[in-house]
Amino acid sequence: MKKLIEVFRKRLGISYIPKNYVKDLADDANIISIISEGESRPAFKPNQKVLELTDPGFGLNGEDHLRALTFLDSLNGENLFIHCYMGQIRSKNMATWLQRNSKRYHVACHSTDFCMARLVR
Repeated sequence: MKKLIEVFRKRLGISYIPKNYVKDLADDANIISIISEGESRPAFKPNQKVLELTDPGFGLNGEDHLRALTFLDSLNGENLFIHCYMGQIRSKNMATWLQRNSKRYHVACHSTDFCMARLVR
């Protein structure tokens, strides 16, 4: 049976996840994909909206953050998932920055804590 990550709060939520959870996201999920140079991206599904960012090794720059905020604004309240390799530092930092700067969205927690997202079997 196919596993999907379902978000409890249906709108205005940001979850940050590890890279290996991307395969379990819904077919129409909104994703910010953050990788380091030399790291591979997960496979995305055709109907997923994805913003791809690459950390050159010393953190994302201001332009990357503004691109992420523009992406978030384009979602019109739909939930957003942000992944990095472990889903703990880069994705959390981006989620927190977006929350501070968007005013509409909130970060519930790391999705592996299942505060906002849970696996559906």
